[in-house]
Amino acid sequence: MIRSARNSHRLKQEKARLLDTDSDDLADRTRDLMDALEAGPDFLEGFDAELFDALVEKIIVDSNERLRFRLKNGLELTEQIERTKR
Repeated sequence: MIRSARNSHRLKQEKARLLDTDSDDLADRTRDLMDALEAGPDFLEGFDAELFDALVEKIIVDSNERLRFRLKNGLELTEQIERTKR
């Protein structure tokens, strides 16, 4: 859940930056993401497929250790995959 809070914080910071841009299309897509986030629950008990589909355009596998989540507004969030050793 800590990672989700970090992502939420990054999204809010990026939202502020994106809303200051001149691109009406980008701002509209960002507002759509904000609406989806605000309409969702304050806390997730588990994976929410509907919310995920509303936010994420696609997942890009960069390597065995790194994924990029491209959001519907074009913002990309990189996540490291932590492997457990056997």
